[in-house]
Amino acid sequence: MQRRPVPRTTYYCSFCGKSQDQVERLIAGPNGVYVCNECVATFSKADQTPQKERGLRCSFCGKNQRQVEQMTGGPRGVTICSECIELCEEIIAEEMQNRAQQRATKEKPEE
Repeated sequence: MQRRPVPRTTYYCSFCGKSQDQVERLIAGPNGVYVCNECVATFSKADQTPQKERGLRCSFCGKNQRQVEQMTGGPRGVTICSECIELCEEIIAEEMQNRAQQRATKEKPEE
């Protein structure tokens, strides 16, 4: 019996709509919410003006806007708080450091 290839699922950033193949890193949140490295970088540099909309909750951690410093909104009601943005920055930085270490290990000449 021959096995059929399993179709690959493509994931998209919930904020900019780019696919996982169009960005360096896509970080998954709960319930099918994703944020890409490009959006994380944009949100990190964004003006920290308070949100006027009431009742916002972070789509990643569930905290409401009164519990966090800043809430950034995306399309279709998707939001991410400043704490989750910081966590995503840490994840991306750690992965970049790990990749750099792996490259350095591979490039190291044997003695």
